[in-house]
Amino acid sequence: MQAQQDMSFDLANFDNSISPADNFFNYTNGGWQAANPIPPEYPNWNTFLELHTQNQTRIKALLAELSTTDGDGESKTQPLQGEARKVSIFYKAGLDEAAIEKFGHVEPLAPLMAQCEAAGVKENRARCLGEFSKKFGLGFFFGVGASPDNKNSDHCIAQLGQSGLGLPDRDYYFDEDKAEKRTAYQKHIANMLTLLDPTVYTETVATETSALIYGIELDIAGSHMTKTEKRDPLATYNKMDVAALTELCNGSFDFATFLTAMGKESVDAIGDINVRNVKAIQKIAQVLSGLDATTMVHYLKWHTISKVASYLPKVFVDEDFHFYQTVLSGTKELKPRWKRAMAMTETALGEALGKMYCNKYFDEDCKNRAFAIVESVRAALEERLKEVPWMTADATREAALKKMKNFKIKIGKNRTSIKVRSGDECMVVYFCPFVGLTSLGFDERTLKMTNFFFVGCSPNFFQGTPTHGSITRP
Repeated sequence: MQAQQDMSFDLANFDNSISPADNFFNYTNGGWQAANPIPPEYPNWNTFLELHTQNQTRIKALLAELSTTDGDGESKTQPLQGEARKVSIFYKAGLDEAAIEKFGHVEPLAPLMAQCEAAGVKENRARCLGEFSKKFGLGFFFGVGASPDNKNSDHCIAQLGQSGLGLPDRDYYFDEDKAEKRTAYQKHIANMLTLLDPTVYTETVATETSALIYGIELDIAGSHMTKTEKRDPLATYNKMDVAALTELCNGSFDFATFLTAMGKESVDAIGDINVRNVKAIQKIAQVLSGLDATTMVHYLKWHTISKVASYLPKVFVDEDFHFYQTVLSGTKELKPRWKRAMAMTETALGEALGKMYCNKYFDEDCKNRAFAIVESVRAALEERLKEVPWMTADATREAALKKMKNFKIKIGKNRTSIKVRSGDECMVVYFCPFVGLTSLGFDERTLKMTNFFFVGCSPNFFQGTPTHGSITRP
């Protein structure tokens, strides 16, 4: 009988030329790293990304089939309908670089630029910022969403967090070793503004405007929590209603108008809000109240084109890639268009695409085998919880076992039906409001833990949070 190879332990992955006493990581991984160089279109490489690229090839084949099938693998005898039709149209629109170049950026951006101009007026500011999310799915200054209440996990509440920066986090504005990146960032802002409107943003004006925008971000960044501070569950739990939030910021920003403009019918419908970063929210509200109209418009125009750059003509895509992927991350090459179009499709119509993916590649037999594996892991963990010596209190052990028993296992795709809007208005590749604070619809609502946090074609794993208590493997 031939012994079965243990694929989890391969001596070829080791580098025996290195002493484990000198560098244990390179000793255990050097062989794998040498055999798997980083592809030029990625900033790093690992087995997860390897799986991801394999999955992308499968999705590409599935999307190609939509031209000749009905979306379920059967030969097409009539035009595509429903979800398959929308996915096909959207993906093809994303692939059509010629059409994107021909269409340019002025007309597609016109509604957003008009919204930026309107937000310059202080009396309109709160409403316009809220409408940005509802109309275009774009958020500025504040990070707004919905998630379970950390002290009442049966309910979701609105979450208000720090935002407003163009660099990855506050450290980029202050660390000495990031000075060159700060300089490159200001140059990038100027370049993008010139691409937006070379008549208004001449070289001199773009440079001056870039410094002005950077100054606003620097001011905000000083109030932001660090990555470590954001992990503090007590410091990031500050539950209050809209009136208390407004008072917290000394009435400097109209949060009631801002939040209702995002999609809620009234302040009462919003309910309580968890303010995750108190000092940052206070500072951002203060900054917002002090910006003059011209500066506000400059700031919003920059952040708008930055957020939607991947949907614009090639000059915007290339400039955005150069700074955010090459300068900041070291990526050498832009991903091919089909991968970028696929990512757009997955973002916009991920539930529909995931459903088709599971129908083709993940049948009930695969799902049952996956469930069996997860259940065996859960059973082993349950046995371990019964035996671990450091858990001395019976009440603690009982609580741990209860939590383990209540874990929700979600594999494959959502069991609920997928609703896709009728008509083709959602096929516009740029700026679709698929998300926004319509998510405040979860506010104070009983949390349905049957929902997934990934789409079915995503090669990911989610072990949940202390409030979710779930294992998700799409």
